[in-house]
Amino acid sequence: MEGSADKLNDVFTVHFDKTYKIIKVVELLLNKKITWEILDSFIDIPEFKNKSEWSGTRISWEITANDDSTDLVLTHHGLNQSLECYEVCNNGWISFMESFHDFLTTGMGTPFK
Repeated sequence: MEGSADKLNDVFTVHFDKTYKIIKVVELLLNKKITWEILDSFIDIPEFKNKSEWSGTRISWEITANDDSTDLVLTHHGLNQSLECYEVCNNGWISFMESFHDFLTTGMGTPFK
């Protein structure tokens, strides 16, 4: 990761080898919600014709504190079944969130199964 995601309008880049996403923080409600806008993207999967399908989408993280737990809801706005990358990206998000849960509950995640 390059850049910062601490404040509203911060821009950061996430790399996975040649795959990258340039992301801007567009909403930041402390302990409630974070929304990122994907400014530019490149998905390095040779079979994909459109390698920038994430560009222009948004990712929101909604946080709700309960008495004895916290709920975290991830929504990738714009990632839908009409996109070529949908199945790969949807499965990636599922894997990421499982790993994130494991990391939070055990201290050890597996983000790259």
